[in-house]
Amino acid sequence: MILLLRTYFTPDGPRTIPLTEESPQWMWGMSLRAWGFEGSARPVSEARLSARANRIEYKRGVARCCVLEGVRFCITFALDDPLIPI
Repeated sequence: MILLLRTYFTPDGPRTIPLTEESPQWMWGMSLRAWGFEGSARPVSEARLSARANRIEYKRGVARCCVLEGVRFCITFALDDPLIPI
């Protein structure tokens, strides 16, 4: 089965909808709101999007979310600062 999907990269995160529907019946998305340990999670700053080739980077200060698009859709999270319990 082949799925025809369209992905948009918004400042809040990637959003995927069916390609063939004028008024999509559904939307899938992912957003990074905070990072850290339970009880001491830190909110992330507003994302600055940067595109190069088949890569979109969400630069957020302390946390960076990289999204790769191609035949497969892959999301990778990388922290600019190490996680140290407070």
